[in-house]
Amino acid sequence: MTDSDAKNPTDCIERLTAFLAQICSSNEEGGFVRRVALSNARWLAVEQCLSESNRNVLRDIACNSPIGFFSPCNLKVHYVLDEDFIDGGSALIVFALVGSTWNHVIRVREQNTFVSVDAWLAGDEL
Repeated sequence: MTDSDAKNPTDCIERLTAFLAQICSSNEEGGFVRRVALSNARWLAVEQCLSESNRNVLRDIACNSPIGFFSPCNLKVHYVLDEDFIDGGSALIVFALVGSTWNHVIRVREQNTFVSVDAWLAGDEL
């Protein structure tokens, strides 16, 4: 990346959305999607749900831009159950930056592997 590329806020957004897609691409035990899904909190700081290596990537995206793009602790996430009978259970993962109008949504699949259908139907906490 050249200096002129690093100053373009669009590049920061593209890096961020690509990173978010990557961390939401797996339902592995102990992974980001499961940590968010199994939390009882309405909104979580993304940082607290990441592995150390992924925290470093997020900090690099957020802090190493010459334009001072955002504070990594201000990136929040919310998990919303969608349908238990589509794609093995689907959910929406909503990301938002505190103090801004920016948000991003990723749809995830195969959530029934760790969220019971009964919990979906009853609306129970996971």
